[in-house]
Amino acid sequence: MNQLAFLFFGLFVLSMFLYLLYPERIRLWTLLGLASFSAGLMGAFRYPDPYVLATFGVALVGGLIGWVIFSRRKR
Repeated sequence: MNQLAFLFFGLFVLSMFLYLLYPERIRLWTLLGLASFSAGLMGAFRYPDPYVLATFGVALVGGLIGWVIFSRRKR
């Protein structure tokens, strides 16, 4: 398990803690938590660092695009 895996698992735990403090921002904490958890899993399975960072970026951007699309559908 590399250092980025620990970093992203820590970010996942931080996002869950922030959800307890600010539950009205559930979409933001869920997006951050899922992106960091997926990147942490990639690091736990010993993928190289660029793949781990790319996984975090793709999950974060994909989640943001979905967030924008579904937030506009409600209006």
